[in-house]
Amino acid sequence: MNARRNLLWLAPLVMIVTFPLWRPPVASFLAPRGDFDSGPSSAPAATQEFVMDNVHIMQNKADKKTGVIRAKTAQTGNTPNDFILRSVDGEIYSEQGDIITVVADIGHYDMVSRTLTLEDNVVVNRQSEQQTLYSDKLFYFDETQRIESPGPARLVGEYIEIDGASLDYDIATAQYKVGGRLRCVIMDFDES
Repeated sequence: MNARRNLLWLAPLVMIVTFPLWRPPVASFLAPRGDFDSGPSSAPAATQEFVMDNVHIMQNKADKKTGVIRAKTAQTGNTPNDFILRSVDGEIYSEQGDIITVVADIGHYDMVSRTLTLEDNVVVNRQSEQQTLYSDKLFYFDETQRIESPGPARLVGEYIEIDGASLDYDIATAQYKVGGRLRCVIMDFDES
């Protein structure tokens, strides 16, 4: 019976002595897999990313159409309500019934603020007054019916050319506000 008792003490002693040999593989096997410290809050948020071809955006205010924006392609932007538009053209309708056409290479449309930002080769044509606006960047605010060009802009009419550092246009009142240094050429001016 003495040998059995000695064997009982010998097994734990062998395990303690050989611990440096068997510890690394056992520790590797028993190590937890994955990152359990981050919790469910660090999971990536679900995003919606898409690209659409031949897009039409209709703008209405009080059941009256205020604008139509068309783009060759549209894709999601940095925020969920922002769309990046390519090859943009559209019409803006005034309360008086005038139609203002807009064309640009690139556009951004924010669905929440209903703001259209146009960039690169922006052309705005007000056919009823035979006026064309040229700019590199332009903002259209549907809620207030305003067009703003924060950079250099050129307005060409039937008998007038105006170059300014900035230009604002109120569609409701049909008034322009040109900022910065101004160059104006009036053609066929009759002094009588």
